Amino acid sequence: MEATRKAVRAMIRYLGETYHLEPAEAYALASVAVDLKISEVVDAPNWLVSAFLPQSLFVR
Repeated sequence: MEATRKAVRAMIRYLGETYHLEPAEAYALASVAVDLKISEVVDAPNWLVSAFLPQSLFVR
């Protein structure tokens, strides 16, 4: 669970820095558009979770 929290927090930070979203806006976007994936399990219970956001959501 902690790896999931870290991945979501990192995504919210990324959205704020890259797209200038307020934390509440970034959280709302992440809640509907971000996919979380278990990338690696090493010596359970150590898990690596990745957050993926489709770049096609943003028009530049």
